[in-house]
Amino acid sequence: MPKAFIGNSYEIEGLGEEAKAACRWMLENVPNTSYVSIQDIIDGRAKLDDYKMVWCHFDWTDWPGQLWDSRDQFNSYWLRGGSILASRDGARYINDVWRIARDQQSPNNMFGGDGYETLANDLGFTITGHESHPLYKDVETDGDNRILLLSKGCSNTNRTLQWNIDWDPYKTMEGWEERTGAKALGSSDYYDLNHVTVAEFEPYEALKGFTSGRVITIGTPAYEWYDKNGVDNPYRANMIKLTKNAINYLCQ
Repeated sequence: MPKAFIGNSYEIEGLGEEAKAACRWMLENVPNTSYVSIQDIIDGRAKLDDYKMVWCHFDWTDWPGQLWDSRDQFNSYWLRGGSILASRDGARYINDVWRIARDQQSPNNMFGGDGYETLANDLGFTITGHESHPLYKDVETDGDNRILLLSKGCSNTNRTLQWNIDWDPYKTMEGWEERTGAKALGSSDYYDLNHVTVAEFEPYEALKGFTSGRVITIGTPAYEWYDKNGVDNPYRANMIKLTKNAINYLCQ
């Protein structure tokens, strides 16, 4: 099935280091994958409907302003069954740009991304009651149901896009689910149901004769592909397996 990595540059080399690292991995390891620029979508040189799923892994340094000009193409793609993996700053466009979240809002707690630090401890996120979800198939967890993605010594920008569900207007998990139309798949590094860092928007009957696509958002700061320090990361296999699972799941 055709799949695409979406970027804000005409060429892969024009992407920031984080998006470039993720894109190169996908092109080299996921069959039948293409790189597609947002401008090509706007100009009609590329059509989202040609792809079963697309991966939007935008970075703080890759502000894709053209998404406003392609908002109708993305919304139509999703409404007609196209699936999206929206990670890092890709997650913010589920709002009134792509019009995916029921409340038309981005994650309400976004921070970090403007500088590198070296991790003093391993970093990951915690599964929130959906251990059997296809996203987590064969992904290793520790004794606390954490999935570690980056080891100490790796660089990290702490770029985080998450929902604080105890904030207004959500107040509770039930309130968050009702307002967003999503379900929580992962929380912060240490189990905390008030912070949703991985979420899923399941398909629904969107248009007469059409069912919407599936969307997964990953906003944990541990989901970072570029390591400025070049450390041998023993948890990279988890990163790869998690991403392959997401792609395969979204292609079903």
